[in-house]
Amino acid sequence: MRSLAAAVGLFVLILGGCESTQMNESACAGADWRALGYLDGRNSESDLKFDERRAQCSAFSIAADEAAYRAGRDSGLAALCAPGEAFGFAEKGGIYRGGCPAGIERDFLAQYAAGRHIYRLRKAREQAASEESASSAVVDSHRRQIEQARRTLADSAATPKDVERATRTLKSSGDALPRAEAELSRSIYELGRADEALDRALATLSEFERSDLFEWFYPPLVEAHLLARLSDDIVYCHDDTGAGLLECRLAAGPLLLSLPDAGVTTAEGPACFVGPGVARMRTRTGKPRDETARWTQHYEIFAMTPEPARPDRLRTARAPSGGFTATFQWEAGDARLTRMGCAGSGDQE
Repeated sequence: MRSLAAAVGLFVLILGGCESTQMNESACAGADWRALGYLDGRNSESDLKFDERRAQCSAFSIAADEAAYRAGRDSGLAALCAPGEAFGFAEKGGIYRGGCPAGIERDFLAQYAAGRHIYRLRKAREQAASEESASSAVVDSHRRQIEQARRTLADSAATPKDVERATRTLKSSGDALPRAEAELSRSIYELGRADEALDRALATLSEFERSDLFEWFYPPLVEAHLLARLSDDIVYCHDDTGAGLLECRLAAGPLLLSLPDAGVTTAEGPACFVGPGVARMRTRTGKPRDETARWTQHYEIFAMTPEPARPDRLRTARAPSGGFTATFQWEAGDARLTRMGCAGSGDQE
């Protein structure tokens, strides 16, 4: 997978909607490039991370030590890809963007999928707990206001304005309280469901790889990372979309879907797209057959262009400007990329 340094110059890239960590002049001057490389490798950052760090320090006329960074990143990747590390990495919210050797990536992704499952359930539980807490606070607030209004109305020393205000409060909070209590009951129920889902997932974790959810999440993940490893046009792929689908970062330049030495059939013709851009998997269609199965991923492509006010940043277009497909053949648990081709954003194979 090729670096984007030459292609996008000194842009500080915005990846997946999140701004990357900024290095100021002090951080650049005192940077331990080997340590930074280790951190980025351990966090599964792509090669774009070094391009970003180098660009930030170049703005202060401070050169990056690429050799030290690469050595550190290799060590960080080795630590990330070590047996037993994938689950904890994913469970804590880590996002895999590739980098593990092909020979171990399938096992890594199986553990990663389990960790991502637990991470998402914990996030859902946190969200449910937050909503329950907020609902409880609203109910408590209405109850306090009602109690205060009743005290005011029972106070013989209350002024006419106090009585008028208390009367309005008693009516408004009295009307709102049943709705707030109903919302609290709903949020308590949802929190209970989230607790049960997390507890059940933790108790049956050893069975996750035999679950329907694993079959829905794991094979597309394997396919996407295989695609990124084989194609020079794709920088990396990841699953941090919030919708369970996959997203791939496209390199700058023409998207030719070239796969040298991979034995993959590609559609002839002009480039599908001129990057940089983002490809988002819209659907995955397939024809399962006993021990073998053929599946096709359908991607929409969104262009990335410099922001008018901040040309050092890239923004992603809201509407797709094309697409491509990638077809995989599965045999005995292993995937093989067999075909790629350009497609319109609405095309289906």
